[in-house]
Amino acid sequence: MVSNGPSLEELLCRHTQDVYRYLWLTCGDRDLAQDMTQETFCRAFASRDGFAGKSTVKTWLFAIARNVFLSTARRRARQVHGGSGRAGSLEHAHDFSGPQTPEEALASAEERVLLRKALAVLSERHRTLLVLREYWELPYNQIAEVMGISIGSVKKNLHLARMELRRAYREHEESGGCADAIRDGN
Repeated sequence: MVSNGPSLEELLCRHTQDVYRYLWLTCGDRDLAQDMTQETFCRAFASRDGFAGKSTVKTWLFAIARNVFLSTARRRARQVHGGSGRAGSLEHAHDFSGPQTPEEALASAEERVLLRKALAVLSERHRTLLVLREYWELPYNQIAEVMGISIGSVKKNLHLARMELRRAYREHEESGGCADAIRDGN
């Protein structure tokens, strides 16, 4: 679509919430996710004429959002940690589930805390792969486009990410820190 790329209205109306949720699940910070969402759409609008339609608009936006996340994480790591530190975490990821009984809510809250802790220790690459596949249910070919890797690499790294997530989840579950985190409001 040379010089006939998606309009700003199309980009904003159809994909803002998806991009925001992707960034929020990736970085774990609502305000930062909002800032990165704005940056993503600024970059997308500026380069919309280069969108060739070889992927979906959503996949294209996720790829831009991932680049914004990575550049933001590198910049923040240099500023805050003097060049070291974690790129992001899912410590405050949102739960989009429906109404539950109080017992179900407590059990699912405990599971969410454990899952967020386990996800937070994963590398950005593994965390992003899991979010794109498990949360957004993107097919392997679209994940490969977003990540800039082959489909085979997506499958291999998803397998490794799932194993790493299971290990981290078990470690946090065995440490028993979940109940304290819920009482403290985390």
